[in-house]
Amino acid sequence: MRVTAAIIFHDHKLLIVIELLAYLAEWVDGEIRALEHDDVKWVTVAELDDYEFLPADLRLWAD
Repeated sequence: MRVTAAIIFHDHKLLIVIELLAYLAEWVDGEIRALEHDDVKWVTVAELDDYEFLPADLRLWAD
């Protein structure tokens, strides 16, 4: 995988600051492995409505 851009924003609605890091990536080769999560899926933008996300995650594609 080759990272082509970083999307970084902060959520200040809580008493702590949450920094959410997301990366725009291009698939190169190899097999994806879930290192921090139970599952990983590649989906199209149209398929995102089929999944539940937390409010902070929704900001990644809100525009």
